[in-house]
Amino acid sequence: QPLTKKKQFQKVVALDAMVPDGKDLYKIINRNVEWYENHNDSLQLKRRYFSRDYLEYVTYHKSSDIIAAGTYSGSIHFWERKGASSPVTTLNAHKAAIVRMETRGDRLFTLGADGSITITSIPDKKILVHIITLQNEEGIRMAFYTPEGYYKADPALTSSLHFVKNGS
Repeated sequence: QPLTKKKQFQKVVALDAMVPDGKDLYKIINRNVEWYENHNDSLQLKRRYFSRDYLEYVTYHKSSDIIAAGTYSGSIHFWERKGASSPVTTLNAHKAAIVRMETRGDRLFTLGADGSITITSIPDKKILVHIITLQNEEGIRMAFYTPEGYYKADPALTSSLHFVKNGS
């Protein structure tokens, strides 16, 4: 069951959500991501990026020069660090808040409060696969599906999955 949250006025995220990148730091304040540079042990605000959604987690992908932030509503926003202050792409990744983000190579792994995992290509800003967990009397099983409609699931789970045709 997704976590519930009261209206959020200001959120200064704990140290683990300020992502160090050499001398740069990224911080969430309300619906903004702030980029700070460290000059002689003094943080100076370099730029601010805006969102319509409350942000939960932020990460920076150095080789693509892209900032990604997960939202309370389960979306991922992408900003080009030297580009516009509004997101260049937004992806609907989860049905609940994004509670964790990790980068490995050119992939972004996000964990939703609903227990789902999404793997995204950072340079392409495209979801590659969704992973959902389902529990039955035999234990916890996983199902994988792509935005194109391909899936792989344990045959014992098929009765727990709901398939739709043409979005209906």
